[in-house]
Amino acid sequence: MAGLPVTFTVAGEKALLCEATTDTDGYAQCKKSRLPSLLASAVKLLTGGYDTTFEGDSRYAPVSTHNSVAVDMR
Repeated sequence: MAGLPVTFTVAGEKALLCEATTDTDGYAQCKKSRLPSLLASAVKLLTGGYDTTFEGDSRYAPVSTHNSVAVDMR
């Protein structure tokens, strides 16, 4: 489903990381994410991950997912 709005937030919080739109394969990606302004939220992002949410519309039901964050220390 292309063109659906998706919100990325710190897991369990409303701290906005970014908003994106699904592509032709139904995937959305944060390309210009910002770190949360509060240190506690930034730590929670790194340790607890993030949530993605589609609020639903007249055709599709709301849905949300959870994912973790990987840090590459190379």
